[in-house]
Amino acid sequence: MSSVALLLGLLVVAYLGSNLMGEGRAGYRLPSGAEYLLFGIAMGPYALGLVERSTLSSFEPLSVVGTAWLTLVIGADYGFHEDRRVAVRGLVLGLLLAAATALGVLFAVYTLLSRVPLLPGADVRLVAAGAALVSCETTRHAVRWVAGRYGTEGPLSRLVGDLSDADDLVPIIGIALFFPALSSEDLAIQLPFHVWGALTPLLGVVLGGTAAALLRSEPRASEGWGVIIGATLLATGIAWRLGLAPQAATFALGLTLSVTSRHGKELRAMISGTEQAVLLPTLVLAGAEVEVSAPMGLAAGLAAVVLVRILVRRLFAPVLVSAAGAPKASEGALSVGLVSTGALSITVALAFSSRFPGPSGDAVLALGVLLALAGELVGPRSLKRALVLAGEVKEARSEAEPPAEPVVPRTEVPS
Repeated sequence: MSSVALLLGLLVVAYLGSNLMGEGRAGYRLPSGAEYLLFGIAMGPYALGLVERSTLSSFEPLSVVGTAWLTLVIGADYGFHEDRRVAVRGLVLGLLLAAATALGVLFAVYTLLSRVPLLPGADVRLVAAGAALVSCETTRHAVRWVAGRYGTEGPLSRLVGDLSDADDLVPIIGIALFFPALSSEDLAIQLPFHVWGALTPLLGVVLGGTAAALLRSEPRASEGWGVIIGATLLATGIAWRLGLAPQAATFALGLTLSVTSRHGKELRAMISGTEQAVLLPTLVLAGAEVEVSAPMGLAAGLAAVVLVRILVRRLFAPVLVSAAGAPKASEGALSVGLVSTGALSITVALAFSSRFPGPSGDAVLALGVLLALAGELVGPRSLKRALVLAGEVKEARSEAEPPAEPVVPRTEVPS
């Protein structure tokens, strides 16, 4: 397939995402968008072979810009769950859960790969760091999918929704620190990695504040599309040229715009409306770029990541259930229900693959994609089960079960 044909195909997917499969119809697709990942894998070199590796490499700038735009959307909406602010309790628990997961996965994968060389040619540090960051979030798409499909409402539903929105900050901070630390030789100027880690979000804050100031005189936020796109591309280009993480810079840009602009609410709605159009082509590209050179190593790494994720969530489940006032019986289902990963994990995996091409980046991308597919199998169903046990969703009636006939009161016939 030529580059032009692939580009046209991605534009069609973007159109479908923005017009036919938007938020209002989210229930008609899988929670994590796994079908688009599978579609990309089918198109890639290891399945039908419709897209060659050389063609995919020419789309790297598009992949970088796409992932940077997705983190702009996430940053603009950070701190909000739908139309309400995330509660402080949910924010703190979400950050703690994500940080504990990242540290647990980092230790487990590094220990495993250091002792058993399952990924020949890969840098153990890179793979362990990448695995930690692609596995620490709980995708908000799966949580919203369950809530929208089954009409959940209650304290546990709200807490889980807050967790899924709050934990996005951990992988963003991770790539801001790890990218300059793990690729110090590629940096434009030799500075300590923590200085670069601080400069990455600072770049987004400066450009976000500038964009907010330029939009102050506009009567409507929609008049400022050129300012927003220009600031995003500028942040992406500068960060990439300096060897930093563009996704961390645009996250800070979006968050700054949301907080400082007088059009904050309108901007959040406007920017969030573009997510599906960018996300779905990005998922297709991620699936097509998956390369599995060491199946046994990836299988072992995936097993370690999944086990750590479930273990950490099982340890946190009593705290979450207690905080929401839910019954203790929902702890087990909740532990498995929070294993789903999605858009942000794929974004971070693609960022690693672009910044660190080769066996290490390929392993991180494959782990991110496989983790999203594995979470799709059990996550949403278990989360629904936990909410059922908490009394916040009613069990759906089986389609084979006939509706109950109305009971007609019997009247006595006088003799």
